[in-house]
Amino acid sequence: MLEGLHNYYSSLEQSNKLMHLENICIGDFGVAKYNDDDRWYRARVVKSEENDRIQIVFID
Repeated sequence: MLEGLHNYYSSLEQSNKLMHLENICIGDFGVAKYNDDDRWYRARVVKSEENDRIQIVFID
């Protein structure tokens, strides 16, 4: 499942079809790229910060 998720969101990233941060709210579920392995994982938004930054927790 995670391999399919990674492939799908990598293709969206390349096509610039990912959701913009201004459309995301605290509590929303989505996916985020983990810096250590550059792969996509399910995540939840826990905090909105200044300068178009958000804080998330990874689910997987």
